[in-house]
Amino acid sequence: MGYELIDSVPTRLGTITSDIQLDADLDFVGAQAITTTAGALTIAPTTDTLFANGTGVVIGHTAQETISTDGSTDLVPELQVLGTTAADSSMMLAAFSATATIAGSPILAFVKSGDAAIDGTHVVVTNGEELGNIVAYGDDGTDLESIAAQIQFEVDGTPGTGDMPGRIVFATTAGGAEAATERMKISANGTVSLPNTSGSNLSVANTTNATSGSTGSINTLGGLGVTGDIWCEGTVRARKAASGGNTIVQSHNESSDANSHAMVSASATSTSGDAIMAWGNAATDWAAGNDNSNSDAWVIGPSGALGGNDALRITAATPPVTSYNTTHPTGTFDYVCDVCGKHRAETFTCHDQVAQWHDDVLALMAVAEDAGKGNRLTGLEPGVKHLAKLGVLDISTNNDGSPWIGMNAVSAQWYAYSGIVQNRMLIDAQYAEIDKRLKLAGV
Repeated sequence: MGYELIDSVPTRLGTITSDIQLDADLDFVGAQAITTTAGALTIAPTTDTLFANGTGVVIGHTAQETISTDGSTDLVPELQVLGTTAADSSMMLAAFSATATIAGSPILAFVKSGDAAIDGTHVVVTNGEELGNIVAYGDDGTDLESIAAQIQFEVDGTPGTGDMPGRIVFATTAGGAEAATERMKISANGTVSLPNTSGSNLSVANTTNATSGSTGSINTLGGLGVTGDIWCEGTVRARKAASGGNTIVQSHNESSDANSHAMVSASATSTSGDAIMAWGNAATDWAAGNDNSNSDAWVIGPSGALGGNDALRITAATPPVTSYNTTHPTGTFDYVCDVCGKHRAETFTCHDQVAQWHDDVLALMAVAEDAGKGNRLTGLEPGVKHLAKLGVLDISTNNDGSPWIGMNAVSAQWYAYSGIVQNRMLIDAQYAEIDKRLKLAGV
């Protein structure tokens, strides 16, 4: 037999060992407990179970614990789950549903209204107002009021009906403090920003090299805008795999200040290392930079290391002195094979014919005469073709199809030297012939 409690009839009960049917309020006088000595205590109402505002529910303990939002002001949450292990101090929200949308998934909702009362009235929140927080606390040996880290959800703009711009703020607590400081923010427009404070860094430990637009450590399909410095402990790479696409590293100065410059800088702090900028492809590499082993001369060379087979050097003297690599002489140009352009100081046989003697000055004069007339050299001139065969000039084509005629500085230097020697030899021969004739004439 059970107990039946009738409305308006006060009833005082002791220990109850059977079912109770309620048709009235159950009012506990003083601190009381409902316990069961065996099995689970099941509460199965046919409507909602309500707890009055200002009262709390504690699961796993007999009293509430206190936290704080600022390290000093106490805050006692009304719903608390307390335990000594992960199992009895955890909360799970689980949905068992075939619906793949939010309608079939668990929701942890933070709701904030500008109304000061729970009366069904709606008052809009304001820009910058915090709507919810996820906060992690740690016991500091004195209390549970020290924040280690938190995630804040805030209004980011002016809200209105059907319009609620928001931002997420990630904050951590520095050493020696108990209040969290903003470290990263995702704004309403999708911008991810770090605060402009000392020590605010974005560190990526992944060392994967980007091989496409979807791999690597940091990927962006748009631009990367930075108002300060980018520091990299390694290599900064620009890569584009699309056909016809350009990979560009650009420095653009928009200031009107004459002392403000657009620069691409390479520097080295070591006294033995060189400050180098390199260019190349799978076949050839070129480098330019300061050669520390050569009094910081500015050098261009066909490799990643300076100070070896350099093509050009500019010293740090005042004024600077420019010098070309002449360690690979091309020899004299007296005798030339008209087929391949091979040249030597004495006669030789090449392509089944004897190389003929060429007057270096006459060949150069033909080119100089065309240029002196204001004519644009086409590469078809006999003198130009001859010098190109010798390696003194280089004939190629620009991207627009127009001719490009360049000069090999080393070969040109030796060609000029060869012309001077030939000229001197002709003058000496002429003087010898004049002297011979004068002697025969008895003068």
